[in-house]
Amino acid sequence: MSPSQPRLAWPDIAKGISILGVVLLHVTLTVPESSETRLAAFNVWLDPLRLPLFFLVSGYFSSKVFSFTFPQLFARRLWYFLVPYVVWMAVELQVKRVELHWVFESPLFDRNEMLFNMVVGHTMAWFIHALIFFNIFLWCVRKLPGWLALLLSFAPLLFMAWQAHYTVIAKAMMFLPVFVGAAFFRDWITRFAAEAEAPFQSRFTRTTFFVYAGVIASYAGGFLFRRAWDEYPQEVFIPWPLPGAEYLTSNEVHIMVRFVEQTLEVPFGIVMAIWVSHLPKVSTALRFVGSHTLPIYLGHPIGLTIGYGFFMAWFPHTVSLDGQTLLDNTRFWLIACFVFAALAALALWALGKVPIVGWLLKPPSITHLVETAPRRDHPENEASSSMGAGPTRPHRIQI
Repeated sequence: MSPSQPRLAWPDIAKGISILGVVLLHVTLTVPESSETRLAAFNVWLDPLRLPLFFLVSGYFSSKVFSFTFPQLFARRLWYFLVPYVVWMAVELQVKRVELHWVFESPLFDRNEMLFNMVVGHTMAWFIHALIFFNIFLWCVRKLPGWLALLLSFAPLLFMAWQAHYTVIAKAMMFLPVFVGAAFFRDWITRFAAEAEAPFQSRFTRTTFFVYAGVIASYAGGFLFRRAWDEYPQEVFIPWPLPGAEYLTSNEVHIMVRFVEQTLEVPFGIVMAIWVSHLPKVSTALRFVGSHTLPIYLGHPIGLTIGYGFFMAWFPHTVSLDGQTLLDNTRFWLIACFVFAALAALALWALGKVPIVGWLLKPPSITHLVETAPRRDHPENEASSSMGAGPTRPHRIQI
């Protein structure tokens, strides 16, 4: 057996960029007038890269699903998604409902609404909901040729007429093909990343030139395609032969435009992550963040609701960029909300270290229930591996 491969840097960095971008998005959506700050402008630039990078990395490390039975799929992957999703989304939804109860005097608890939102993924952690179904889909198409599996991943398009009611349809349209493509064509991505890193290894071949030229052209194409759509002045109506609506409108077309934009720009995201991997201090920080994404994803919306939402419910302030006092100023609350998000993420990370209680975040292995000789596949124990000669070591479930 060959020596273990070193852990790849760029996937963790890509995930670190993704989660920080998600926190940035939610903070700017929370604080009034933050859309007029430079942070919001940065968020607009990051938008086509943020979640496509996350689902690309998740798919990249999901090819092991091809060899699973369904019980193995549940025990070794879905189990680690379901437990934290059910537990922490119940907490997040209820915390938000408490805020709304204080502000609008709405019911303090609504079991049916909570169950509906969790089942259809109308939560801040919709990405875990998506990963559950994406992994099931990947398992279902595992024996098909890659091109056919990728073609079938566009099936959400058939249900686009209902996307306004079930946002999971739009999410699947934008990200399922990326996830499936990354799993089936992992070798291509590995070779692409190797060529993108070639200049840092003192080699620059013709292939490297074409990779960089292609990345630039692809990114420019995505940028211009989205700009052309944003500047299109008329409402779009496309006759729709399937159930749900007579026409698809600009709202549905916008989702497909975003998919094209993201697909064309995500190669640049990989290259960006590779470049950052050669910046020592920045790389170390982003790799740390990228390897601890779960408590950040789950914790930060709870922190924002408790820190900002609860405070404003009890002590209302008119927050603006021109606010004269600290508690009326957008910039102060932007900083405060990042602190709230960080503290909540840190709290969940610490909770995950507590025996037994930590199972709420990182459930215990149940592989012994479906396998005679269980493998050490807990998402905190698996080590991500690079592609190359020799056997592949188990890697952590990428969240």
